[in-house]
Amino acid sequence: MDEISLSGIRVNTNIGITQEQQMLEQEIYVDLHLYYDFEKIQNSDDLKDGIDYSQVISYLREVSGDIQTHTLEAYSNQIAQDLKKKFKLEKIKLAVETSRFNDDLDLDEIKVYITR
Repeated sequence: MDEISLSGIRVNTNIGITQEQQMLEQEIYVDLHLYYDFEKIQNSDDLKDGIDYSQVISYLREVSGDIQTHTLEAYSNQIAQDLKKKFKLEKIKLAVETSRFNDDLDLDEIKVYITR
């Protein structure tokens, strides 16, 4: 199994516990690790035999704009499942980072990791 890593993808979504939080769109950062067999694309050197990174990023942004969840954990799970199915991945690992509440909680970063 081979791996592609796409890091620091900026995405806008609505995540929050309160109604006020959910109404405020926020920018989050997503890191993806996509696992699939590179053999076909390695032999053909043709993008149609692999995964087009720009399509992954576009799909991630499109789906994220439609998702409204209360927690980063629920958002991360939904994104992981959607991407795994859409791009026929053997496995996916992702990390989602937000800085929305960092000042309130006096910390540097909130990051959720999911593997599916």
